[in-house]
Amino acid sequence: MTPSPDLASFGKILLTGGSGRLGKPTLERLSQLGLSVRVLTPDEPPAHPGVEWVAKDFLTDLNFDREMEGVSHVIHLGAELWKTELMEKVNGDATEALALAAEKAGVRAFLYTSSICVYGSSRQRRVTEEAPLMPAEGATQQHYMDKDFLIEYGCSKLRGEIAIRKHASRCDYVIFRPTEIASEKDLLKPATWKLGTRIWRGNRHTHQVYYRDVVNALVFFLLRSVEPSPGRRGVETFNLSNDDTPDPRYIDFMNMAWKATGDRRFKTPFAVPLWMDYLKDHIKWKVWEHCYPLGLTYIDPARLYATGYRHEFGLATARRAALELLASGAAGSNPAADQPTVAPHPA
Repeated sequence: MTPSPDLASFGKILLTGGSGRLGKPTLERLSQLGLSVRVLTPDEPPAHPGVEWVAKDFLTDLNFDREMEGVSHVIHLGAELWKTELMEKVNGDATEALALAAEKAGVRAFLYTSSICVYGSSRQRRVTEEAPLMPAEGATQQHYMDKDFLIEYGCSKLRGEIAIRKHASRCDYVIFRPTEIASEKDLLKPATWKLGTRIWRGNRHTHQVYYRDVVNALVFFLLRSVEPSPGRRGVETFNLSNDDTPDPRYIDFMNMAWKATGDRRFKTPFAVPLWMDYLKDHIKWKVWEHCYPLGLTYIDPARLYATGYRHEFGLATARRAALELLASGAAGSNPAADQPTVAPHPA
């Protein structure tokens, strides 16, 4: 159930990353609510009536005092996902500078999207918010069995979390650790995989969460922050996942897609047992200690649900929409070719 506060209690909402794939639907939702939004973006701003666009490049300017004027809430989505040489500045330093400016300005609440990458390769199958994190500095494949850019991405998002906890004083903070934020086209990515890839990845959890549910979670906690007499909450951290969906694996969706459409790109006769997948990653990354790669874990959303939040759509709805897209031909011959995920996740 979404809180229904008096919207007059809001000042301006400062939104970073508002021109990105998650930022655009978030901005649309905020505008539908009638909230006043100031968007920071290094990109050419699109036409959007009623929105204040501010050109801001985190690589050259981390002074946010002027941008915080009149702001009651911050939604910090802006991040560097791919270029490792930029992640320290964009994901770590900018988050710290924003938190410091928010504290100085007396902002009421600050919402920050981190990532499940901060857990690295967990030593436990069920990953709660109390699970050990990989080191923020000097992490290697021994901590996170995946590509270097994902390791640095996770480290830089974790440094953002650490900065928030370091400076949190007057402001309330909500840190989200989303799994792979997926659009309908993202769900169709297995159509681009070779048969061997589908067989090896089939039994893994997709760790996908529908982007529309992520937007709803942001709005839920934004509105909750102005409930009458909420009390000081400090820093809250939530896994933002949908791993509790009844059919969480890639093979579940591939079978669904094959039966619904007859598209042979999804036909997968079997998937290797998880123990073989587990062993393969340890050999590939030369890791001899016990830990689980992402995809072999369960990202627990219980703490998120304890607040009263529930996904409005869920993966079942997202998958139906993806299959309708596929059936209509709108997905094209290579559904995910131009659709990089919002938050990188290894499979």
